Amino acid sequence: MAILLCRMARPYPPVAVVEHLGGRLILEADAADRYAAAFDKLTEVALDPARSAEMIGQAAAKLAGSRSAQPTDELAGQGVAA
Repeated sequence: MAILLCRMARPYPPVAVVEHLGGRLILEADAADRYAAAFDKLTEVALDPARSAEMIGQAAAKLAGSRSAQPTDELAGQGVAA
């Protein structure tokens, strides 16, 4: 699934385009604002790129059976599962 948010100058309403396995959904105005609010919340709680890369590396190492896949205390303290 992919979401494209378009915020344009007035008088045009915001638009959210949601791509999914069944096709495409295009929403305007208040419905698009709900998607924008959800995206803003995800952006707020997401890890920064460096920490994301670290977590992905740890998961890859764990899947490969490496002993170096132990989660750091810093990541574990933020509710990130190993």
